Amino acid sequence: MFAIQSLEKKSKELKKQIVWAEIKEKEEAISNEEENYRKESNNLNIRVDKVNEIKRKLEPFNKKIAENREKIKELTEKYNPINAKKKDIEYNLKDIQKKFINYKSENQKMKITMNQLLNQKTEFEEKINDEKKKIENINSNERGKQEIEIEKLNNTINNLKQKTSEINDDLTNNNKEISQVTMEQEKYEEEFESLNNEIDLINSSINKLKSQKKNRVRAFHDNYPEILKTIDEYDRAGKWKEGKPIGPFGMYITIKNNYKRWSKIIETVLKNFVSSMGVFSHSDRKLMQSILTKYKCSAPVYVCKKTRIDFSVGEPEEKYLTVLRAIECSSYVVVQQLVVNARIEQILLIENRRDADIVMSTGPNNGFPVNVTACYTIEGFQVGSKGGYATISVNLYNGTPKLLTDVDEVIKENQAKINNLVVIQRQKNEDIQNCKNSKSNLLSQKQNMKHQLENIQREINYSQSRIMQIQEEMEEKTPEDISAIEKKLSSVNNQIDILEKQNSELQEQINMIKTEEEKSKNEINEIDHLVNMYKEKIETLKNEISNDYARNMRSLNDSLKYYSSEMESQYQSNQVLEKKIEEMKLSLEEDRELALKYCERVEVEKSKSELENDLRAIQQQQQIHKNFDLQTVNLTMEEYKKLKNDYKKANIEIKLKESVQIRITRWHNFRTFISMRAKNIFSELLSRRGYKGNIEFNHSDRQLILKVQIEDQALVNASGNESYEKDPKSLSGGEKSFSTICLLLSLWETMGCPIRGLDEFDVFMDAVNRRISMKMLIESARDTAQNQYIMITPQDMSNIQEFGLDSIKIIRMEDPERRNTNV
Repeated sequence: MFAIQSLEKKSKELKKQIVWAEIKEKEEAISNEEENYRKESNNLNIRVDKVNEIKRKLEPFNKKIAENREKIKELTEKYNPINAKKKDIEYNLKDIQKKFINYKSENQKMKITMNQLLNQKTEFEEKINDEKKKIENINSNERGKQEIEIEKLNNTINNLKQKTSEINDDLTNNNKEISQVTMEQEKYEEEFESLNNEIDLINSSINKLKSQKKNRVRAFHDNYPEILKTIDEYDRAGKWKEGKPIGPFGMYITIKNNYKRWSKIIETVLKNFVSSMGVFSHSDRKLMQSILTKYKCSAPVYVCKKTRIDFSVGEPEEKYLTVLRAIECSSYVVVQQLVVNARIEQILLIENRRDADIVMSTGPNNGFPVNVTACYTIEGFQVGSKGGYATISVNLYNGTPKLLTDVDEVIKENQAKINNLVVIQRQKNEDIQNCKNSKSNLLSQKQNMKHQLENIQREINYSQSRIMQIQEEMEEKTPEDISAIEKKLSSVNNQIDILEKQNSELQEQINMIKTEEEKSKNEINEIDHLVNMYKEKIETLKNEISNDYARNMRSLNDSLKYYSSEMESQYQSNQVLEKKIEEMKLSLEEDRELALKYCERVEVEKSKSELENDLRAIQQQQQIHKNFDLQTVNLTMEEYKKLKNDYKKANIEIKLKESVQIRITRWHNFRTFISMRAKNIFSELLSRRGYKGNIEFNHSDRQLILKVQIEDQALVNASGNESYEKDPKSLSGGEKSFSTICLLLSLWETMGCPIRGLDEFDVFMDAVNRRISMKMLIESARDTAQNQYIMITPQDMSNIQEFGLDSIKIIRMEDPERRNTNV
């Protein structure tokens, strides 16, 4: 009886513990979920910080693009009024030309009318002479005096008109001289301003040279001292995986004393490399690129090899001077990069163009000499190149010298240039002053000539008035018929005078029209010069947007898109988890209230399942005590053993399921990482051609979807156009083949295939896609030296020599023998 009571008491205690064990398990579950929520919140904060950091990095580029667009807008606003002014001037010029044609036509009509009037005058004079002979005895003495006076007055008028014509000619020449002097003055003023600008540029170059003298590394970029300091800090922190980077390359290069006269040519050849940096792994390259971007430096970064390469077999004969032989370099790594990328060991330096032409035709089949790719002369000509034998003028490097350690001589040369320019500037100033004085004298002469013309015209008017007075007196004593003829003659003379005056005025208007036409043409030329200057500035700003900033923004935009997507996904996950915790807390409060109604809280040391097992055991003991017999005991023991075995099997099965679930989760994570890596590699390979694309993996449907954009997303955002996304089936042959190569390389890299092969992969590619694809395949093969690449193609592989043949073996099959079908 006592045993049954004891079991009953234990059973009640276990029931109480089971109730609070369930409460405890829920409390622990909520605590675990809250801890998980805190971790996920931290992950969300990390992604938010990363997104904000990328946005901060994008701000300078977006700001610069906005500034460039604002500048383009300002230039366009300046350009439009100028262009409108040009149209107005052109419209006025057409009107002037029409007037000129009309004046010419009127001048021609005046000449015809003048000839007719002169003929009439001759006819009337002959008639008057005939009549005069008949009445020569009438008032002969008095009339003779009047005719003599008229003749003198006519001679005076003719002389004055001749003098007027001469003065008009002088006035026309004076206007031309004034226009010429004005043009010369404007020309000298432009040259004076150009000299000022050139002096400012040289002074700026001198200041840069002085700064370079204090710290030579600033010659390659103003922020290079801070960049090198950051590199040293990273080196002390051990962030460089393959060793400290090397650079800038120009710090290790100097021009030998005997060849300093070649400095401009050498700096022209190496201008894209002297500011470059070298690293020894692709991961270090990304870190180095981030440092350069931080300090707004666009210098290229090359992945270098630490092993020495013997390139002496690729050099020309010793008698030729090459760029490599004209410089000294303290780093073999830098030399190897210049040899691989700039071919400095195969570029000849020859004094004059004639010798260069001779040397560049002494090779096999009158071609280049062995191991020679190009040749430069000291005058700035490139004789021959990969494209053929043409001789072209080179745009020489005119900036501050970067490869000369002693810049004092260059500073002296620049100072001497400034002194010479100042002397020339003074002479130009004197020329401008002379032009002003000449112009003033010519204007004074013009004013004097106008006064002379006014005085002469007054004398002509007086003489004509006197002739008319005498003729009136003669008419009173002259027979009626002679008087009528003389009236007609006088009318003709008046018409001739009026016509001559009109002709003189018309000629002056023609001269003015010519001057206006010349002035309008000069204004149009000046406006064309300004328009071209604005267009060049606008094109430069657009190139900055489409090239420099787009290249830097591409990776940041990709990162921003990735982390924004991760942040949104994390935020949604946190919302679901927070809602789940709230629901669990509400359920816990309800269960706790029910538990308190059942009993006060008791301490629980076992789990609910263990307590339930203990309770079942006690209940079984109670049943045994109630119905105790031997057969029941035996059956109970057998059932106990069976249940115990079932319990062990169930525990093993639960552990196996948990292990399988963990493995499946890990496999899902591994599959996700592989997909992300393939996406990133595919996007990076497409960007080398200026494309943009993505791979979408649908693991549930076992599908792989390609998306390719044929335009650079950063360039499109900068220019304001929408991107154009193509379906892979609608791509051209070259685009499809290039996209396929990028897909295969990304999948190979993620799957780790030891042997990789392609057959006729470049059949449908153009030259640009073929070159980029071949370069990607070779770089991938070099980066994964443990793998073997086999490429089969019907194309000529001679162009891959520019990528180096150190790790490439080309096997060319013999051409197939075909039967002669004509037999």
